[in-house]
Amino acid sequence: MKTSLKSLRVLIAAGNRDFLAVARAWLRKHAAIGEVTAVDSASKLLREVSLRDLDLVLVDAVLPEMDGFEVTRQIKGTQQIKGTQQIKGTQQIKGTQQIKGTQQVEGEAKHPLVVILVLFGSEAVRREAAAAGADACIDKSAFTREIHPILGGLLPDTDPLRPSG
Repeated sequence: MKTSLKSLRVLIAAGNRDFLAVARAWLRKHAAIGEVTAVDSASKLLREVSLRDLDLVLVDAVLPEMDGFEVTRQIKGTQQIKGTQQIKGTQQIKGTQQIKGTQQVEGEAKHPLVVILVLFGSEAVRREAAAAGADACIDKSAFTREIHPILGGLLPDTDPLRPSG
């Protein structure tokens, strides 16, 4: 998925509110990011994913209610149909003519990129993330360094870490 500069829609979920605030602030100040939403639980994350068209979901491996691996399985297992519009009903024209029926236009199925955030990610943890369907697994202690190639992959030929301004 290739996106234009300053248009990435990012959702970040973390159980640690301090990390969440720092990561959100860091993401917001860079040119590649158009929108950053932060949540602090699995249920809020799943709700946002179901309601929004996102490019990237960053999910903490440790969240209230459900771990990041299960959240990732649910995101990747549920198709989102974007651009679906359904119109049902009866329309009356000039008081005499009626048009009845259903119109449905469907878009393509789409999943956002999902990155699991871990502390001290061992090879076993990275394998677990891959098995859950994550597109990547990065260490929270190296967040700013490890997120760079992921953003770069979404926005080729740009420097996604260039500060906006």
